[in-house]
Amino acid sequence: MRLFLLIALALSCVGCLESTPNADEPLVVHKAQINCNTIAPLPENGLLGSNTSETPLGNTLAEMLTLEAAGEFTAPNQLHARVTQELDLISKGLFDPNEYQPQPCYRHDQIFLNMTEEAAESARNETYQEWNSYNEHLQIQKVKVYDKFPGALLTFKGHYNILTALTPYQALQGVEVAELMHTPYVGYLGADICLASRSDQTHFYINAALESFDDEDSPCYEFNGFEVSPEQSVKHYGPWNSCSTTKPPNVLVGAEDCQAFLSIRPIPNPR
Repeated sequence: MRLFLLIALALSCVGCLESTPNADEPLVVHKAQINCNTIAPLPENGLLGSNTSETPLGNTLAEMLTLEAAGEFTAPNQLHARVTQELDLISKGLFDPNEYQPQPCYRHDQIFLNMTEEAAESARNETYQEWNSYNEHLQIQKVKVYDKFPGALLTFKGHYNILTALTPYQALQGVEVAELMHTPYVGYLGADICLASRSDQTHFYINAALESFDDEDSPCYEFNGFEVSPEQSVKHYGPWNSCSTTKPPNVLVGAEDCQAFLSIRPIPNPR
């Protein structure tokens, strides 16, 4: 999941910060078990059997990070609560979430449908019924049916692993292709953030923020890693600049489970 953070870290001691800038510690690689292409498991009765009653949750950024890290169709509530607290720990006073928006793998609240001419015309006339049960289950908020081509954009109130919903929607009569939507950005991607939830119950975050440009006008990103224990003790790794000649901390290099969700990924792996 993706967000602009200006890192000049100053954490309060709910879980005290331990700065760990050493890049020469042993390299431990955490392989990615899930990524942006992960399809979430569904109950035996499919999409309509999923629990959609608790989304959206209170913190949108925490919900998006939780949704991606958990690999489930909706963000688990308990995990979301923990992530919300951890974001407060690692970012207190450093960014305004109302000003800087995350860059998720894709829009978790939208599906675009390419339809047959007949189905699109029916949708324009509000007589297309095939999608009603899915739309209601996913808390449809807006249906935009286009006039100049046979397509419809569905926007939902909740946040889901929408990749999982593509197949059920594409199987509807009159739908030719169901597609993901992506959050647009202009120019260079200003920032990115990811979360990996590991088997030892620790959480690892990587934040990348645009810091400057080099002599050839290529972007230079500042990377920071945060390891948070279940007791909310925080270790900080970094900062490391992608235009620097110094070696990045090995914990950033080895965090392939987190990097799998980053759009900004110039962390060299020496292996």
